[in-house]
Amino acid sequence: MGELKRDELPDAHNYIEAQGLKAVGHGKWITTECRLHGGSDSMRWNTDTGGWVCMACGEHGGDVLAYHQKAHGLSFIEAAKDLRAWSELGPGRLVTVTTRARELESDSTRVRVPDPDQHQVLADFGLELLQTCRTISGTPGEEYLRARRCVIPPRGSHLRFHPALKHPTGYTGPALVALVTDAASREMKTLHRTWIRADGTKADVQPARLLLGRHSKQGGVVRLWHDEYVTHGLGVAEGIETALSMAHAYAPVWACLDAGNLGALPVLGGIQTLLIGADNDAAGARGAEECAARWWAAGVEVLITAQAQNDLNDALTEVQA
Repeated sequence: MGELKRDELPDAHNYIEAQGLKAVGHGKWITTECRLHGGSDSMRWNTDTGGWVCMACGEHGGDVLAYHQKAHGLSFIEAAKDLRAWSELGPGRLVTVTTRARELESDSTRVRVPDPDQHQVLADFGLELLQTCRTISGTPGEEYLRARRCVIPPRGSHLRFHPALKHPTGYTGPALVALVTDAASREMKTLHRTWIRADGTKADVQPARLLLGRHSKQGGVVRLWHDEYVTHGLGVAEGIETALSMAHAYAPVWACLDAGNLGALPVLGGIQTLLIGADNDAAGARGAEECAARWWAAGVEVLITAQAQNDLNDALTEVQA
């Protein structure tokens, strides 16, 4: 078993040079030939992220690893090893899909009947609230996440910040606001709110986490990394903080909000490796195994984390305290 060392991937400039591609331009975006279809000057590279897109053939990816896979016909792990960004792990850090998960393969798909009294898509008042939010960068939301030892998600993330959000109890204070979208269709479903303090603690209000009332979260995820970053690998966990802790070792990541949504996560096309951050409780273990069984049966490489604490964020916070 092993893990991707994302910080050891070459930056875009060094990678392009090593591949013998002639770069044209300066700044955030540069142009090279597209070796995927033979175009002379159609490949655009984002030098900040390593993301790339060919303006002629439409091929695209979120980083140099995705390009290396596509250009050389390699698997996710093969490409990471070829770029010297793969580290083998010792026992106990990661475990593969279990025998129990394989046994769950036949019964892991459940039919859920929508509640007729719930909104199945985000209502207008939810859209209005979302429009009043801003990006995390430079806010108490960023301070909260750093105090919780979380990776700050990139621009385009569905995790936002509101400076003064009213709680049903009447309390008003800063909050993280996460857009929940359907994992497969990307349809907006609801909002998840967490009232916070900049020191990494929840606000003194109960409950500190709330979904919008009369909205369904079934099948929903928080896309902490936008779809453009999701090429051949994806990490998923229940909680937002747990997923952002996992991002220290593996990204992009999404949050599924609870064990039921994690267990029901549908197989998404194009993903070759799925890393599951399992919570250390009965519901979390079953959700992780149900998810693993479905994806494993579809031919996807599946890895499940293991830790002694309740979740990865608890483990990381305790280690770094």
